[in-house]
Amino acid sequence: MKYVERTLKPVRHVLRILLLGEETSFTEWAIFSLLFGIYLGYSLAIVETYGTTVVLEWTRFSHDNTAHLYIPRTIIDNGEQSKLANLGVVWLPLYHLVIATFTLVNILYYTGLAGSLVNIFFTASAAVLLYRIVRGKLGIIASIVYGLNMYTVLHASSSYMVPIGQFLALASVYYFEKYLETNLKREAVKSIVYGILATISRYEAWIPIFLMFIIFSLRESFKTKYSTALAYSNLYLWGFAGWLLYNMVIFNNPLQFIHHPSVGASGYYLMVLRKIMFPLEINCLNIASTTLTLAGPVILLTILVIFPILESRKNILPLTIYVSPLIFLLAEGPELLIKDHPLYFYFLLPFILTLSFKPLNVFIKYLKKKNMGKALAATYIVVLAILAFQTLYELNKHASVFQEINSTYHDYLEYHKYAETLANYLSQTGGYILYSSLIGSYRFSVVAAISPRVIFDEYDLPPYLNVSKNPWNYNVTIVILPSPTLYWNIRESATALIGEENYMTLFYENSKWRTLFLKHYYKYTSYNNLEIYLRKT
Repeated sequence: MKYVERTLKPVRHVLRILLLGEETSFTEWAIFSLLFGIYLGYSLAIVETYGTTVVLEWTRFSHDNTAHLYIPRTIIDNGEQSKLANLGVVWLPLYHLVIATFTLVNILYYTGLAGSLVNIFFTASAAVLLYRIVRGKLGIIASIVYGLNMYTVLHASSSYMVPIGQFLALASVYYFEKYLETNLKREAVKSIVYGILATISRYEAWIPIFLMFIIFSLRESFKTKYSTALAYSNLYLWGFAGWLLYNMVIFNNPLQFIHHPSVGASGYYLMVLRKIMFPLEINCLNIASTTLTLAGPVILLTILVIFPILESRKNILPLTIYVSPLIFLLAEGPELLIKDHPLYFYFLLPFILTLSFKPLNVFIKYLKKKNMGKALAATYIVVLAILAFQTLYELNKHASVFQEINSTYHDYLEYHKYAETLANYLSQTGGYILYSSLIGSYRFSVVAAISPRVIFDEYDLPPYLNVSKNPWNYNVTIVILPSPTLYWNIRESATALIGEENYMTLFYENSKWRTLFLKHYYKYTSYNNLEIYLRKT
């Protein structure tokens, strides 16, 4: 045992830094080390078998992985257009900032490990937090059910941006719960630090952070002057303020993230509001079905024991905060009921497991307090473990990852061949490629391991506009155009970004420009809904 403890000593120091100086236990070191090893091994197994974790993008288990690798690299490896504005406003910025330097290493870039390494670390850390929140034997079960869930393994092994936000939001709520228990300001400060970071990581974190801001303001106003309490609690809002300030400084509009044209965000939020207005019974059914999918029968046992739990009022506020992110399920409306897997609401998993196991831990203490015996409590834990692992088994059976990768691997290989051909041509000619991000410049860059500096796309504004109008004047040797069908599907987004002078609109809607373009370029081939044009020599 002493040898194992010495081996895990570096883990102890890492966790101590991550938890802002708190001492950790051997159980926590073991949970972190076990899951870190599993996630790393799984990532390397995918890379060894298929060449890259990006292969997941061709399955139902992954979306936008290549975008989450490409955007960070455009910040620091995009020539004169390397700038923070390339973070954009479609996604919150923290994850992209954290992995940016990793993407500069080409092998980490095209294998997707630039994102995986960060996600592995924060996912294993989130499992440790879940153990701390639930505590005891049930804490171990909860952390394993979370950590070995196939959707957790997938997020840790890919370039999803959920894990870092998930950990930070969970950490903020955890320290706020400690503040409620101890009234120590230092716990509130830790909660605020993680809360600020969480709000620039995931939108789902906004609800619990804002709720903690309100509770903290009211609670402290009874102890100090209201103005002092408000000033102190306003620190929770620094993440929001920073995001609005970024939008204002870069795009001259603090709400640009709502109005961004390429994603139609304002229309999306209106749609969300309409869905939230669905009848109460439908929304309740959404939350109930999702919670049951992720937690299984364990959540039903939680409901049965909720009344003895609420005998202690101190449990009400923490449970309210843990349940608050589930409001995001309302945004899915009735469509959520037909989702074939829980990937879309994975962020909520540790919160749902907390709601499943934490009250039951309190209930076990209640049994002991009522002199019902350790044997009954132990039996209860065994039953919970069986139900929890049965749920985990059912979820993992549904997530037949390697089987699905095998079924779509041919599509990836076809794309890889296409991207490699273009990359080789660029290398031979020493030119640039004009390739809109709306039709996949980011995917091409990652799969072909090509630096953004040789790609002209929307991450090169304002020069992109001039290149669009006269690509032949900028040593552009390859131009990628959408097929007519694809173009009319993306036209609104293309024109909303830079107007009707983008090269795609000019090609399809300006006959004079198209004639001039065809004097310089010829159609080489087609790939799916893309048309490849090469410079005439």
